[in-house]
Order: sequence, then structure tokens, then C-alpha cells
Amino acid sequence: MNKTVDFRDALNEVLRQYDIKANDLAARSGIDEVQISKFRNKHKNMQTQNFERLIAALPQNARMYFWYLVMAENTNSHQVAEEGGNYSVASKSG
Repeated sequence: MNKTVDFRDALNEVLRQYDIKANDLAARSGIDEVQISKFRNKHKNMQTQNFERLIAALPQNARMYFWYLVMAENTNSHQVAEEGGNYSVASKSG
């Protein structure tokens, strides 16, 4: 069975991977930092319109990585590599 990545988990991974601070994302998206924090920590859902603004506020490579994570099949058995804005998947050994 394929594992799907939760939107929150994918967003948290993107923010970590690209070293994006929540306050910077709040400023760029116009969404309150507290609301972003509650969404990221699974305390509250986010309206679709606000979620779209949040993702649109990510830098292009980070946004592409986010969608890759959401759509990738079985992310536990693959390693993602970014090269020049393109993503490739390689099976992890072991």
C-alpha cells in the first residue's frame, strides 16, 4: 500500500528543508502566524483559500518540493534529490 503525505507534514518538511521561518511565511502570505502554527501542529484546520495563499507564498522551488511530497508514492522508500529545480527519486538502499 502506498503512503500519502499529510499536507501539514509536507509543509513542515518544506519549511525545515528550505529553512523558511513561520513569521516570514506569515508576512509573505498575509496569514496570521498563530493560524499557521495551529495548522502546522494539527490543532486547527485551514480554509482552502488561506491554504492556497500559504502555498503560493512559498519560493518556487519550495512550492515544487511541497507538491512533490504530497504526490510522491511511498515517500518512506524513496530519497528525493533536487538538482536545478528538478526532482528525482531514487530508492533508498537497506
